[in-house]
This record gives sequence, structure tokens and C-alpha cells, in this order.
Amino acid sequence: KSMVNDAGETFYAGASTKGVVFRLDFGKNDDGIAIDAFYDTPQITFGDTFFQKKMHEYLFDIDKNDGGVFRFGESKDGGEFTFKTISLDGTGRLLASIYDTRNFGKTFKYRIQNNDLDKDFIFNSMGIFYSNTQNRWETSSLVFSLAFLFS
Repeated sequence: KSMVNDAGETFYAGASTKGVVFRLDFGKNDDGIAIDAFYDTPQITFGDTFFQKKMHEYLFDIDKNDGGVFRFGESKDGGEFTFKTISLDGTGRLLASIYDTRNFGKTFKYRIQNNDLDKDFIFNSMGIFYSNTQNRWETSSLVFSLAFLFS
């Protein structure tokens, strides 16, 4: 186990289990394996902790990259993430949206994820359209039915 720095530009390290030297902080893979890169937001209440929110649409501004895929995860009220994917094929910038008109919750957490092998991933921004329902009830089919009847 050792590390070497050549005048502050490049870092090298020796493997502890085999006679191999690795260049650190370089490249777009981990010894030929895709790097699972993601960012999780904290739980977001949108300024109203105790009331249900209805998510309408998610907007994304991402740089395109042929063969790339963007994964968007959503967790509501502390639950597991559910994922949707957006193809990044092409060049330039991609303005994409995901409509989510049946999703209610009090808190939301989001995951921005990409694990494409040897691909750049440039995420520029995200927007969220939502509305407060003024309901404190737990999410149920009754809440969904009432929300659609009065919206």
C-alpha cells in the first residue's frame, strides 16, 4: 500500500492485494467497471411539513451524450425509490420532463443517477411543479379520488 504524487498533478497508488499500480482521480471508469454516480437530495417538505403535496411535473436540463441514460429516482414519505429513465442520445442540451400527476406525499426525496460506462454526465438543473392539497390525510385511494374530483 503506497501513494505517489508527481509534483501535484497525478496521483498513483499500489494495490494491497496484487502487484498493480493505479492512477487515481482519472478516467470515467473504475478499472473497466462503470462508476455508479448519484446525488440524493434531503427529504423535501416544500415548506409545508404536515400537508400532502401533489406532484405534477419534473423538468430537467441535461447535456446529451450518445448512448447515455439518465435515471431519476423519487421517494415519497420515506419510502423506497421508484425510477424512471430518460435517454440522452444526441448532442447539445436536452430539456426533458416527466409528468407525475398521481403522486401525493408529505415529503419527497430525489435521486439523480447515472452509471454509464465511459460516458460524461452533465446535469444542469431541475424544476418541480407541484401544488399543496391542504390535506393532512395519509395517501389513500379516497384522497386520490377526492383530489381528482375537486382539481
